[in-house]
Amino acid sequence: MAIAASAHGKPRLGGYPLTVPTDDLTALLCRSILQADDAPRVFHRRWHRNQADGALPLACAYCQAPLDIRNPGQVWIDYLVPLQLGGPAVDENRVFSCPSCARSKAHKDLVSWKPFHRLGDETTRLALLAQRRQVLAIARNHLPPTRANAPLASVLRELEKRWKHPRFTVYAVHGKHRAYIGWTQRNGASSALGLAAALLRFGCKAVQLSTGSVVLYELDPGTFLEAVWFLIDHHALVQNLPIPSLETVALDPRNWQHHWPQHFEHLSDLRRRRRRLTGNNALTRGTRANAKMRFFKHGILPSPAHLVEPEAPTAAPHKPRQPSTAKQAVAKRERYQRLAKKARTEAYLAARASLDAFKESVRQGRAPVPSAQDMDAMEREVLALLR
Repeated sequence: MAIAASAHGKPRLGGYPLTVPTDDLTALLCRSILQADDAPRVFHRRWHRNQADGALPLACAYCQAPLDIRNPGQVWIDYLVPLQLGGPAVDENRVFSCPSCARSKAHKDLVSWKPFHRLGDETTRLALLAQRRQVLAIARNHLPPTRANAPLASVLRELEKRWKHPRFTVYAVHGKHRAYIGWTQRNGASSALGLAAALLRFGCKAVQLSTGSVVLYELDPGTFLEAVWFLIDHHALVQNLPIPSLETVALDPRNWQHHWPQHFEHLSDLRRRRRRLTGNNALTRGTRANAKMRFFKHGILPSPAHLVEPEAPTAAPHKPRQPSTAKQAVAKRERYQRLAKKARTEAYLAARASLDAFKESVRQGRAPVPSAQDMDAMEREVLALLR
């Protein structure tokens, strides 16, 4: 977004005054934070029309004031978890609101908006808090301190410790020589931002570089990870701020705290501590399993981009659980291994027969001729079934 000058000569960005020092690096960081924190534009006219048709008469979700759908200026659509705080642009996150409540709440989290605790009745507030919890489960979240493939209840228990706090967004740069953490005042979570400022100033001996529309701190790289994960545990959404001119610390895959820039939008991904495979091919849906299934059933050649190995789980703070040495548990594992080996052998024989039939179809001209690279990839996929 371009930076424009106001009528008084002060630079502005997205309608907010850019009150930053004249230091080049500090000004660059402040401008980058303002640009990253700018609200994305989302259109939801269809949702507005569908919900209005099925929910007459309308009322504000917060103060329960009646809304007139015939007056578009009176009916606003608000997000329980704002998009700037990592909230998803889904129907579960949208509610009807009156202009007064929408302007007052703005980009704040529901629990950090003070009028929420006195508006409406207790039943309405509890329903909105339950809806907020459902939205946070599909919003962007950081890794919890659990092992890979931990029970879902354990993952939710750790996440709910964070969700009870108001969510706020901070931006961070883990430089090799100096680290930086900053935020804007748009979120309005004064208690959470005050706690973050106290931690950085007194716990990490950080130096405050700017105030006003952007608050920016400089701290030692040795205390950066501790500070970032303290903020995450208090429900901060920490976003990496790419600054090409700064040399950043290299990622250590063995240290789970180095994965602070990663956000996960699915509880299953948080539980497995790795992202699901994605792709732009609707036939394969971006997964190796679907790609192989369509090839073996229908002879559709998968793209090499969908044959990549899934990424390894992110490092965890706890070691994996050791298998039991009890006689019954050992027998159960051996029985499972025999069944798995039998299933792999059957899958290999079926895949080999399907591949041989495909080759015969190519020789007879009834199937397109694949390239040598595709044929080699298919051979390797068949052999991989025996592993």
